Amino acid sequence: MTTDCNDSDANIHPGATEIPNNIDDDCDGHVDENFDYYFLDADGDGYGNPDIYTTVTSLPEGYTTDNTDCNDNNPSEYPGKIWYKDADSDGYTDGTFEISCLLPSKDYTDSHHILGYTDCNDNNPSIHEGCSAYQYWYEDKDNDGYGNSENEVYDNTQPEGYVLDNTDCNDNDPHEHSGQTWYKDSDNDNHSDGTTNTTSCTRPVGYKTATELQSISDDPDDSDPTIPASSSSEVTYEIRAGWNLINLSLRPETPLDSNNLALEINNTDGSLNKIQKWDGSGWATYAAGAPFGIFDIEMSKGYFLLASEASQWVNQGDKPVCLEYVFNSGWNLYGFPIGGPFSTKTLAQDINDHGGNITKIQKWDGSGWITYAVGAPFGDFAIDTREGYFLLSDNTSNYNICLFKVSNVRDTQFTISWTSESSEEGIVNYGKDKNLGNTAFDERGQNSFTTHHVSLTSLEPDTTYYYEVVSGTTVSNNGGKYFTMKTGPTGTIPSGSFLCAGKVFQKNGSTPAAGTLVYIMIKDKDSLGTTGSSALQSVLVSSDGYWNIELVNTRTTDFKDFFSFTENVDSLIIQVDGGAFGTAQTETPATEYGNGMRPDIILQ
Repeated sequence: MTTDCNDSDANIHPGATEIPNNIDDDCDGHVDENFDYYFLDADGDGYGNPDIYTTVTSLPEGYTTDNTDCNDNNPSEYPGKIWYKDADSDGYTDGTFEISCLLPSKDYTDSHHILGYTDCNDNNPSIHEGCSAYQYWYEDKDNDGYGNSENEVYDNTQPEGYVLDNTDCNDNDPHEHSGQTWYKDSDNDNHSDGTTNTTSCTRPVGYKTATELQSISDDPDDSDPTIPASSSSEVTYEIRAGWNLINLSLRPETPLDSNNLALEINNTDGSLNKIQKWDGSGWATYAAGAPFGIFDIEMSKGYFLLASEASQWVNQGDKPVCLEYVFNSGWNLYGFPIGGPFSTKTLAQDINDHGGNITKIQKWDGSGWITYAVGAPFGDFAIDTREGYFLLSDNTSNYNICLFKVSNVRDTQFTISWTSESSEEGIVNYGKDKNLGNTAFDERGQNSFTTHHVSLTSLEPDTTYYYEVVSGTTVSNNGGKYFTMKTGPTGTIPSGSFLCAGKVFQKNGSTPAAGTLVYIMIKDKDSLGTTGSSALQSVLVSSDGYWNIELVNTRTTDFKDFFSFTENVDSLIIQVDGGAFGTAQTETPATEYGNGMRPDIILQ
């Protein structure tokens, strides 16, 4: 008779059925024969937890045959992992690495987050890519980014006050350097007429740079400094005989109503008979000269004008800084004087990306309607800043267009960014009340640029701030009421990192578009995370054309929560604004930097 191997347990004896319990149930000297051990792989990195296992006949989901994981809660930590040193957290390493299951120290990072292997100064995040080789550096005494070819040093790190360029013709004047654009200012009133400019290293007689001028294009007579520059712009309208659908391109210095608009047009050889506005379900009509039926002519609204003869009308005023739109379900009549250039396709996409549901856009051609059905591969047409358009909406939504954008809204910061025609200093004055009291400068310092990126930091969470935007000599403060922005509440930042990076070039496809503004918005595609679209994030393009944004910081449009998205499924809408250098927009899958850079973007 075979001996009982455990006489204290009636379930254990010779002939018993072996079950997976780490016990020799049938007393044959073998434990759990015909069963395999499988170990939990909670983080999905292919390495199992030695302390949590099961014994079954086939591999269960979420388990592995490996039992060597040192941290089953972090997919980046596993046996044989290579960690690269990046002490200054600039994304570049000098090649130093350690092989370790656990993260060696905070000075090391996952290889997926490394942008390059050429860091020659890992204590300075400003010195990294391409600096490992010895090369010549040239003195830049006037700090204009262009070096003196006669004063050089040979080193593998950039000395303070030196640059790689050696094309400066005058290192004592920051305005004089290769490729400088000069604008004629014969009367020395700091205004140019915009018709005469030249490119040279040295200053031509009677010329100035854009940073020395108040404007490069508004001087009506460059031979007489007593003739003031125009304080407002002009847009000419061609009024056809019959019906015309218009909107105001410029905000008049004196507000217009239907009576004043009719008088202005008719006093300049026009023959306007009627003005109509759309109220959402029908028309309100003003008959020219009547003492009744008068209504305000508002920015962003569209209006029908009936004329008996063709004529011209000049709209004088300034560009509005911000316009607010409310799209009600049904037909809406609006114009779009700022924010473009738009086509019907790009306008509808931008509105719908911000919570709208525009399905059609119509324009009047003088005798009938031209229609673009949103999403159709045909019928797209350009949006003219002088014309009004009917937009058909399937829901009610709000939409804003500003000459500046608000982005990077978190609990303790937000960013204001914009472009300007002239190179000028941009600042934002702000505070928790209308006294303001604080000033934020461009991230590149107190200098003049045509793109502006001003971040307000060290703010209080869940707090409303008042602000005004100052670009050169132009102050935008919402008519003295100031603009407002409320910071988000403090929340738990999602763990890990999701770096998005790319490169932007000027129109020639080879010159880095340094200083260009990049905006990113995440758009949900699978309804598994946060639905809709995210709030904006933004960043400046570096001097070598690169940009990168950490997407885990992205918030929802109300800024209260972090935006949850699905990698490789949800999409990134990337908008690039280089001001006078051009714009671009693209949509790509939400993939992390370690899986490849965004495709190169070329300004158009």
